[in-house]
Amino acid sequence: MLDRKLLEEALEWVESDNAIAANLGPLPEHFKFSISIFDRVASTNQTVWELVALGAPPGTIAIAREQTAGRGQRGRHWQSQIGGLYLSMAVAPNLAAVNAGALTMAVAWAIATGLRSVGIPVLLKWPNDLILAKRKLGGILTETRVRQGRVAKAVIGVGINWSNPVPETGINLESFLADLPKDSPSNLASDLPAGEGTGELLSLENLPLEKLALEKSALENLSLEKLSLEKLAAIVAWAIAVGTAVVGREDGIETLVLSYQELLANMGQTVAIEGRQGKICGVAKTGDIRVSIDPKVNLRQKQNNNLDTSDVLKEIYLKPGTISLGYENPQE
Repeated sequence: MLDRKLLEEALEWVESDNAIAANLGPLPEHFKFSISIFDRVASTNQTVWELVALGAPPGTIAIAREQTAGRGQRGRHWQSQIGGLYLSMAVAPNLAAVNAGALTMAVAWAIATGLRSVGIPVLLKWPNDLILAKRKLGGILTETRVRQGRVAKAVIGVGINWSNPVPETGINLESFLADLPKDSPSNLASDLPAGEGTGELLSLENLPLEKLALEKSALENLSLEKLSLEKLAAIVAWAIAVGTAVVGREDGIETLVLSYQELLANMGQTVAIEGRQGKICGVAKTGDIRVSIDPKVNLRQKQNNNLDTSDVLKEIYLKPGTISLGYENPQE
């Protein structure tokens, strides 16, 4: 069970931590957290919506030790056993409904950035997963209420594996931290995108010198500053608030897209779309995934099938739920 006093201290720690402050920035002006901690609820998202209906303001948080009916994207059951972090927060984004998908991207980027600031080399899997060592560390569920074409209210739910049991494609932070090299944190292999269009991963030793220094510094910081469940919750709460603020700024989404893509593990991944082969080349500000299609292959397919060749596609956008990118076997 989370300790409230330790959580309050952890929020102060996040605010004062130089790495987190530099990478995420401060909370929005006048923003305040109102935190309720529960032993067991059906769903932390549902609990926050109930509090919002009673007049609770943005910044209202529900944290549960266990969920009995946790949900993932598209209503999937989210395994919520004791030992994980299950946290939801009410927010009021200033966002056009057409760009609602950017809210999930912003929160995912902010959480990953916060964790990376303390040495956890988290990457992003489109559209809403946090991954570590090629396995699922956590996920994000965004629920919105739209009024007059704008997202008036939203609840952001985050589940992160801390010490709870996980499936083969999952990982929890407690085991990750336990396996860190004790004598030389910089020996840890940190998975980072090699660059747009490559679909490859770089080990720590192969990074450019300036990036290598940053990663080593973060890992050394982790060895000195022990992460706890309360600190994890504080990072997540802070990240939700900051990520929501980002999408409300002028040009905020455009900047977000670039930052999100830097941590996107799917960049360059080969996918098959209706018989056509393509590669993931980024995300759109709506939250859609961008897939580049080889125009020569597409043209040849159209010619072979006697189809109109005047509209040969070079890039297509796919919405969440229209394609599954899956997880590879971590043992391979």
